Amino acid sequence: MKKLIIDRRILAGLILIITGFVLLLIAPLLLDKGRADLFIMSGYGASLSETPGENQVLSYSIDLSNNGRSYYKIKSLEPVISQEMEPYVLEGITIISVNKKLSPNKTIKIHGELKVNTSQMSQEEIRDLLYDLKQFKIIYDDNQEMILDNDIPN
Repeated sequence: MKKLIIDRRILAGLILIITGFVLLLIAPLLLDKGRADLFIMSGYGASLSETPGENQVLSYSIDLSNNGRSYYKIKSLEPVISQEMEPYVLEGITIISVNKKLSPNKTIKIHGELKVNTSQMSQEEIRDLLYDLKQFKIIYDDNQEMILDNDIPN
């Protein structure tokens, strides 16, 4: 009878130890969930002809970095159009299909374009339009999304 009690205590101890190891292995993966700084834009560039026109192309590119500890599948990137920019965008928002795996502490470059009407704008207003593209929505893994801010000084 005494031997049976010791066996149960040993078994309970082993179960606790195994549970502890499993938690130690899973904890880093759980820490990434919900982090506001999981992805960062480490680079941003945009270009647009300063000559006014009805069908101009605003090209942009971002460097997207994984600041987390896990691998993520980046499905798509979508520019978030500001109210200031909305009247000039011609064809609506273009969602860029990325479909790339992003490793921890690695970066991928993503390029995109928007068609804009700058025919009634001055050169200064056209330059300001480049700064109005400030946010991007990232869709990753199982349709999780995150908005990234591009805080660049004018």
